[in-house]
Amino acid sequence: MPDPARRWLTQAIAPGTALHTAATITMHGTIHLARGWRAFTATQYLDPERGFSWDAQAKIAGLTATGYDGLTDDGEMHWRLLGASFGHSGTTADITHSAIDRLAAESVLIPTTLLEADWRADIQPGTASFARPVAGRQASSRITIRVNPTGRLRLLTLGRWGNPAGSGFGPRGFRVDFAGERRVQGIATPMYMSAAWLLPGGAWQEAFRAHLDSMVFS
Repeated sequence: MPDPARRWLTQAIAPGTALHTAATITMHGTIHLARGWRAFTATQYLDPERGFSWDAQAKIAGLTATGYDGLTDDGEMHWRLLGASFGHSGTTADITHSAIDRLAAESVLIPTTLLEADWRADIQPGTASFARPVAGRQASSRITIRVNPTGRLRLLTLGRWGNPAGSGFGPRGFRVDFAGERRVQGIATPMYMSAAWLLPGGAWQEAFRAHLDSMVFS
């Protein structure tokens, strides 16, 4: 196992910790939705072997919109306001592909699921990459993590299937930055995360900011 991966997993998983395979997460933050930043709350169930569900509520013009992202056999994405769907809602092959990539990336929130991943060294200091099947399928690309000298997770990048800024679906640059840390049930996890897409012109477009309020592993 490359040294950055070993340092992260050794720091993140206390001796004697059960090898948990799933987590239920509550969070709040802001999401770029309907041409603006909207406050949201959400509960997510995450199981890299089987899939995920993310149920959210956001405020738009004082009204409550409900959102759902998920992956079981297929990926789903729905946002509804006053009973009507808006945004990129539905179930398509592109949404499924993007959901597989999301699940692979978010597996870092359950480091006990990555002990037997296919790890490789990376050319950049403090980085390593991994691949592992999620929900029986492979992500678009390997996922690269960056850790600090003490082994805390700071960043992940991948080529995630998506359509940022209407550029057309394909494997687009995607990054998640992490900050803070708490230990729950013997596992150290980030407290804050933000996600951004790489646009065709080379700029990063932030799309999501969240504080992870609670995690329960199972």
